[in-house]
Amino acid sequence: MLIFSLVTIDPYLLIPLPIFILMFALLIPSYQVRHPPPPLTKSNLPDEVTQTISPPPQPAKPASELSRDFFMNMRDIQNVMDDFSTVYDVVRGWILYVTTFKNEPLSSTILAFSALASIGLVMFVQYLPVRWIILIVGNGAIFGCHPMLYRHITTNYITPEEIEKFKERIETFAMEDYMPPSPSRDVTYTVEIFESRRLLPPVPPSYLPDWSPSQYSPFPPQLTTGTNKISVVSPPPGFRFTEQDWKVDQDKRWAAERETNDDTGFWGVEEDELDREGDGWVVYEAGGWKVRRLTREVVRDVEKK
Repeated sequence: MLIFSLVTIDPYLLIPLPIFILMFALLIPSYQVRHPPPPLTKSNLPDEVTQTISPPPQPAKPASELSRDFFMNMRDIQNVMDDFSTVYDVVRGWILYVTTFKNEPLSSTILAFSALASIGLVMFVQYLPVRWIILIVGNGAIFGCHPMLYRHITTNYITPEEIEKFKERIETFAMEDYMPPSPSRDVTYTVEIFESRRLLPPVPPSYLPDWSPSQYSPFPPQLTTGTNKISVVSPPPGFRFTEQDWKVDQDKRWAAERETNDDTGFWGVEEDELDREGDGWVVYEAGGWKVRRLTREVVRDVEKK
């Protein structure tokens, strides 16, 4: 607390702070171990006594397995890791809850007040007693770590019931103050599926792979999970289809743009193959299939409240 308070009052003390840590945390304790002070009690020893010097410290030997010290060390490590995991899960869960807009009213309220606070601090921070604020808050946090004071505060002032009431007040304020943005229904995105038919016998029914999340999904079609009913093809999560139905891509440029030279030769597309069939079909001789691309527009699915 003394070091923290001095550094807070005079930040320039941060420069010699590493040297003080080297002296008082490492060198002086080691010197006292090597050169123990003389006893304070009087004895019948002669006046002139040659003080012994402790031998230099030896490297610590690891505790042997299955020994008591070994199991105590393992227990201490497990306890520390359990505390670290608990704190990490609490902090991570709280940060994700308030920053990912899982709770839109709460995250929006925090965003609004953060913007106001940032503007206010930038304009008026030079008028605030920053050193005294950090000094009081820091010493208060150090005092709060004391077990007796911690129990007194959590028993009489900051009880779990008070924390829950405080959370409910924040949630209520966020819900009452929240104004949802108007849904952006004009922004549309295009998704695609591929209808494939086999040229060589046996000829199965029309093959419609599911909507692919990537524009460059792996092919040939028989390697893709699909269905023979276009009505079961669903939009991506968080989106919904517009009123317009699926449209066949008559241009066929997608086939030339996605041409690859793999070992199967399936993606080798010739110019004459693009024009051999109408209605958007592209013929792939190597795989014995013909494929056409269907597109449809989707918009974000905004829940109405």
